[in-house]
Order: sequence, then structure tokens, then C-alpha cells
Amino acid sequence: MSLFHNVELLPGVIRHSELSSSWSWSKFITNMNKMDDKDKAAEEAEWSKEAGDKGEFLDDGRMWPYVVPVDAFGEHIFGEYTDKLKEGVVVEYLMRDYDDLMENNVKCMWLAKIVKIAGYRLLLRWVGADEEGDDRYDFWVNIGSRILHSVGYGGTMQTSRLTYTYIPPKFIADRWTAEGEDSVAKHIQSTMIPLQHVRTLRRQFEQDRKRIITEPVFKVNDRVELLDYNNSTRVRPARVKKVVGRRICVHVRQDDFDGEVDEDDRQFGDDSEFWVDQSSFYLFHVGWACYNNYGLGSSKEYRRHAQKIADALASGEDPPYASCDVSPQKIRSWSVNKVNDRVELLDYNNSTRVRPARVKKVVERRICVHVRQDDFDGEVDEDDRQFGDDSEFWVDQSSFYLFHVGWACYNNYGLGSSKEYRRHAQKIADALASGEDPPYASCDVSPQKIRSWSVNKDAPFEWKKGMRFELMDPLAQMFNELRVATVLEVLKGGYLRVGMDGPDVESECIPLHCTSSFMFPVGYAQKYNIRLGGPNDTEEFNWEDYLQQAGAEAAPESLFRPVPDKNYMDHFQIGAKLEASDMCENHLICPATVAAHKGRLLQIHFDGWEDSYDQLFDVHSSDIFPLGWCEMHGYKLEPPKAEEEQPAKKKKKK
Repeated sequence: MSLFHNVELLPGVIRHSELSSSWSWSKFITNMNKMDDKDKAAEEAEWSKEAGDKGEFLDDGRMWPYVVPVDAFGEHIFGEYTDKLKEGVVVEYLMRDYDDLMENNVKCMWLAKIVKIAGYRLLLRWVGADEEGDDRYDFWVNIGSRILHSVGYGGTMQTSRLTYTYIPPKFIADRWTAEGEDSVAKHIQSTMIPLQHVRTLRRQFEQDRKRIITEPVFKVNDRVELLDYNNSTRVRPARVKKVVGRRICVHVRQDDFDGEVDEDDRQFGDDSEFWVDQSSFYLFHVGWACYNNYGLGSSKEYRRHAQKIADALASGEDPPYASCDVSPQKIRSWSVNKVNDRVELLDYNNSTRVRPARVKKVVERRICVHVRQDDFDGEVDEDDRQFGDDSEFWVDQSSFYLFHVGWACYNNYGLGSSKEYRRHAQKIADALASGEDPPYASCDVSPQKIRSWSVNKDAPFEWKKGMRFELMDPLAQMFNELRVATVLEVLKGGYLRVGMDGPDVESECIPLHCTSSFMFPVGYAQKYNIRLGGPNDTEEFNWEDYLQQAGAEAAPESLFRPVPDKNYMDHFQIGAKLEASDMCENHLICPATVAAHKGRLLQIHFDGWEDSYDQLFDVHSSDIFPLGWCEMHGYKLEPPKAEEEQPAKKKKKK
């Protein structure tokens, strides 16, 4: 039997809900552990017949195919660590066994090895627990727990106020004591000596964990423009009320909006709780509506403020943002690089190094970068495509060629640059390693600007008004069907105003970025056996006839997100567990199961609910999470519903 240690949240992580009724994965994981080797081997063999050879998932300790591995998620945190978390990696863990015997300023640490990985949970086994039956002392811990450390942490954190001492758990200490008076000290010494050669977490793990979990993009009281849930033809100014990891709770305040309020308005008022991911299609920067001539419901004072920002954006001047205003740089679906921004660029002719480079041109998501002589004083090859004022090296802003300033020094990677730049980059790397604010220059691109977009990077921006496609209505009651849709208008900044064909196409339009995961090419629903709703909810719909009658063209398939290859989709095995946000009640996160693959969509089943409540999520969706996400952030995980307890889902007012 394996023990479950409660997550000791990092300082600064606030419990955002009453967790006494929060559901735990403990029973599920325990049942997986209880499977004997024979039964598990037989079951894994059955999975392998269906999925092919997936030995890389089965041999490194991950509980695949029972749990979706963390690195399968498009928006997972700890991305720089999850591929290193494997069976046999050694960590330090703060023990509570001796708290009653130690002085307040003395803490006990011991070593443990990773045995298995289930999402963000690690099954650890104490070093020294080598006898038969010692696995009963194994215990699960969340990677976000503040008492989990890299090897060597205790030895480097000795201060006058706090001292760490290494001592094994009582059952191991008692066993060693029985061998003789000095045996405990000898065993401890023999255990600690070879530690410099063991596999462990990176030295800066503690600083990175603090940054990842407690320093989100948004902060409380930030102001955004929020798509009106009940009227998608307009946005309203809203404030950030709470922040939990990547998820934010926003609400529309009376001082920003003086219009009429519907009785069922889920976004208005101090008591409202409207949760979204920080990259949600609901969110826009301050001034977006005026900049795009989109509907804006707000107070007169806010409208004047937003118009000034829009005018400045249109003229290329610095917008007069208030300190609480969210700018385009914080909204993911906006081009985040500008001319003269400085990045570190992978050398096209020598991939063992990067060089500092400047952004020369920006066209939507694509940027032209070049290496300048004042940043690089090394030898230049004749065929160097990246060096000089006349060079034109185009990449997508999420390209693997691009890194933030200081990345090479921070990662001990090759850097070709001037001495002045190297000194500057080293200061940034040192600050990142120590958890301090890096001394960026105004032109430097920081880690926050280097973002990953799961889109077809080779597709040109060719969206045109009138193009037809298939759409999953982001404001729908149930996320299990697609609709026939039209591009009503091509907006600025890569946005499209789209609507579902029918009599209400204009009144029920939605602004989406051209990279949106809610958009699909013509024929997608039929190909993957998904219901397609026609213009008048017709049961029989034929795209060929419809396009011919309307005199319209289908949007080229190259404009949409591609379907990942089979190897990637196999991370999400049918029956594997994860956590998922209820798209109809977006403040709820529930235990869930992968039920089916529909191209790049996953059919997600909410545990305990009927199949009719299943929802479709993009495989890179930011609304699905690895097992253990909720407990890491102090967020309530809803318990599975029994069939007799299932209430009716709320309906959205159009």
C-alpha cells in the first residue's frame, strides 16, 4: 500500500476554494499499484496491440496508458522538467518523522527515488528501503509540493536560522541501528558520498518551481476586455478577480459598465465567478474593440480611454495605458514581437550556438530577424543568411530558432556574440538562476515573449470574407458538435469575425483569432463522425450543394490547425485519466477520461456522468490538465457525479 502525502503548497499559492470536499486521485492510483505484475503485463500487451510499440512510455515509470503523461499537454507547466522525471531519478524530501524531537530551526531531509509518475504526482521510495516488503513505505507526492527538492538542496541551504540534517526514516534507522552503534552514521555517509553522480533535478528547480506556479502572466485587478457571454456581438471591460496558475477569474464591475444587466449575467458583479484560461478567446487587450470597430458595452469614461488607446495603436504611437490595463503583449493571440526586439537566434550554419539578433520586420506572426555587427564580432561565413543589414531570415514567432535574451548563458549553450553582449546576457542568466528580476534592456525579449503556438506555421494568411468552414461554437451549451460557419469580416491583428450560418448569423457572431482551435475545414465533421449543424438545424446537409448554391468557397485546409501524427495522439490513450474543465460551467474542474479520438479533437468523458455529457476538446486545449494540477494549485477538483445526482446543465442565453 502506498501513502499519500498532502501537498504543502508553495508560499504565495492561495487556496482558492474550500478543499475539504475536493476529490482525490488516491484511490484510483492505489488500485493501479495493486495490479500484480502479471495482470499489468497482460493489460499493457493489449494496449500495445492497439497502439503499437509504446515502450518509451512503459519503461520510464510513467503510468501510461492509465494516465495521460504530462508532456502530452500543450499548455503543461514544468515542461523543462517533465521529460527528465523518470524512474530512478533521486530527490531530497523533507521528513516530518522527527519534528517532535528536533529544535525548531532543524529540519530532517532524506533521499528518495522516483518509482512511478502519474501526471504531476511522483511515487517515491526511500533510499535504503531495499528489503522485501519495503514498498509499503512508498509514498506519493506532487511535484509542486514545497518540501520536494533536488539533491544537494539541504546542504546548500544551511543558515543561522535554519539547518538541514540528513537522517533516514525511522524504519530504516532502526534497521541500521540494530547492526551496531556506529552503523547509522556509516550508512548515511556511504549514501551521501556518491550523490554527485546520481540523476536528479536541476539545481535551479526550486527557483523555477516558484516562478512557474506563483508568477502567472495576469495579476489581480488587471483590466481586460471580455467577450459578453450573453451577447457575443460586444465585449465589456472586466477585472481579474482571482488567479490560479494559468486560470483567471474575471468579472465586470459597475464602474466600468453602466448598461442594462440580464438576470442571468454570469460575468457581472462582485459576486460573479467567471473562470477562463489566460489564453482564452474570451479575453482581449484594453482598446481592442475600438481598434477593430467591434461592439463595446462600457461606461462613457472607459470608452474615451479605450478610443485613445486604439488611436495610438493605429498611428504607431505609445498607447496611454493605465497601470491596470492589459496590453496586446499579454494577450496570446497577438503578435508579441516588434521591430528592433532582440532575441537569441540559432545559427543556421552552426547549430551548436546561438547569436543575438534583432527583429527587422513583422508580418502577422512571422518575423524577419538578422544578426547585427554591433552584437556579433566573430567570423562570418560567406553564405551566412542571418548576418548583416541586407539579410532576410524569416521565421514564425514561435520558431525553434528563437530564444529569449540570456538563454544561452542560462543553459550553458554555445553563444557567439560581442563581449559586451555576453556580459549583459550573463547578468540576466545569473538573475534567472537566483530568482531575481533580470536586468533586461528595453529591446530584450524575455521568456514570457517566447511562446508556443500549435498552428500550421507554413500556411499563409489568406483568410477572406465569405469563406466557409466548420466551427465548434465556443459559446454553445454542449461541446459535441460542429456548425456551418462563415467569415463575416477579416479584422486586424489576425482576428476574424465569424458567424454560424442561419438567420442569426450577424447577431450571434464571434471574434476569433485565425489560429483558433475552434475552427475546422469543410468536411471535418463527416470525416470524424461528428454531428454537423446546418444553417437551419437541418438533419441532412451537403457541403458541395451548399457551397454551389451560396456561390461561396471553402477555406483552404492549410489555414487550419493540422491533426497531430499518430505517435502524438497515442499519448492520450482511450481510458487514460486527466483533469478537465467543464466548458459549460468553466469554474469547475473534474476528473475525466479520454473516451475517443476525433482527428485532433479528444472526446472527454466526465467521470460519473452519462456519456451524453461528453465534450470535445482540442488535443492542445488549455482546458485539459494533467492529473494533479488542482492539488498543486490549491484548487478544488470536483468529485465524480453519481447518475442519480446529475442536475440539468445551465443553458446560455443568446
